[in-house]
Amino acid sequence: MGIFLNQSHNSFCDLKNLTFLDLNHNFLPGPFPAIYNCSNLEYLDLSYNFMNGNLPDDINRLSGNNLQYLNLTANNFNGNIPSAIGGLSQLKVLELAANLFDGSFPAETGNLLNLEFLVLSQNGFAPQTIPSRFTQLSGNIPQSVMSLNLDEVDLCKISLTGKIPEDFGKLKRLSKMIVFDNNLTGELPDSLGNCDTEKLSTFIIHDNLFTGQLPDRVASNLSVVDIRNNKFTGELPTGMSTWHSLSVFRASNNLLSGQIPQELIALPELIVHLPDGNLLSRNLPSNISSWKSLATLSSSRNQLSGPIPAALGLLPNLIDLDLFSNQLSGDIPTEFGNLRLTSLNLSSNHLSGLSSCKGKTRSDKFPVKLVTFLASVAAVTFLVAVLYSLFMLRSHRKRKQGLVSTWKLTPFHKLDFTESDIVSYLTENNIIGSGGSGQVHLVPLSRSGNYVAVKRIWSNQRMDHKHEKRVSCRSSDTRHNSTL
Repeated sequence: MGIFLNQSHNSFCDLKNLTFLDLNHNFLPGPFPAIYNCSNLEYLDLSYNFMNGNLPDDINRLSGNNLQYLNLTANNFNGNIPSAIGGLSQLKVLELAANLFDGSFPAETGNLLNLEFLVLSQNGFAPQTIPSRFTQLSGNIPQSVMSLNLDEVDLCKISLTGKIPEDFGKLKRLSKMIVFDNNLTGELPDSLGNCDTEKLSTFIIHDNLFTGQLPDRVASNLSVVDIRNNKFTGELPTGMSTWHSLSVFRASNNLLSGQIPQELIALPELIVHLPDGNLLSRNLPSNISSWKSLATLSSSRNQLSGPIPAALGLLPNLIDLDLFSNQLSGDIPTEFGNLRLTSLNLSSNHLSGLSSCKGKTRSDKFPVKLVTFLASVAAVTFLVAVLYSLFMLRSHRKRKQGLVSTWKLTPFHKLDFTESDIVSYLTENNIIGSGGSGQVHLVPLSRSGNYVAVKRIWSNQRMDHKHEKRVSCRSSDTRHNSTL
């Protein structure tokens, strides 16, 4: 029998056959409900509501010890988590994240023999160590924990201190370990390299105070490793080459030293590689081209030296490359032109420039030929334009000289003036008419005081025979005594 309601109801106490109750993402207020009479309840989800107050000290009375799933995430519960919660012996999933718990969480949680999923993150727990009994969830004595059932551990942001218990490496089903943003100290337990942790795929411990060297042997199935912002020292372990599923490796801001191992090139699934902010030195691996999936590489703020490997330009998926603040030298490989980079930072190094282009292919030479051809065409066009301009300028000058200095006076009547009497008046100021064959000027005669109209016919204009005949007839038929 299952029930989905938007608000709580007192009759819940009488639903003795109820096995499934989901009230998540509502607006339920008040304290934890008294539903102890639901003796067959196996699944209880009250997450994302507005419940508050302390969890009841007798919470182990829930469902007659049949409860397997309890989710109280994102409410306002506060105080301590009662030790009685360790009495829910059938519990497989316990989620108490994002509340206001400000006390401590009980070591009795280690008595939950069947627990597979535990989330206590984003609370204000008082500083404390990880209870050693967390690794005794099989019910056996601490020295014999080979049948453990815990699958995921999420203990981030809860003010944890101390070390990770050695027996964590003996959790056979552990696939995710998430304890970031705490105050955990000490070295990682060697037991993390046990074959029992072959299912471990996610290991996120960033923003703590861990020290010491990274274990050379860790679960081979790791896909996400995030150890940034700690105090790890020593070299990157060559055993990382066995992490064939590794896709994300973040080790920023530690004290790691030595060379980036050549063995790391045997990680074909690597997408994000961030060892920036360490003390790494010497050369980058030269045969780095096997990182076919790599999208982000940041080795900035180290002490790397030598040339930048040309093989970096052969990584088909690389879009973000940051080698800022190292001691890299030599030329920037021309192979970088093959990449699809969106971010490139090579500043604060000792690089000398770009490599010269050598061994160009036919496709590389074609643009050069095209540019040469276009330049030749442009030069010829410019030369033709200059010659044409000179020709037109010369023709214009000749025409202007012909219009002013050479002309023929053709009188149609007997005249009492000469050619010299009118030439000086053929200017733009006394034009009284203009046509297709010439201009008409009004010229004063100094001897008689009269005016004469002088038609000036273009001497260099081509006119067909018909046009000449028409002009001649008009001139011969003129009756005005002062028209030339």
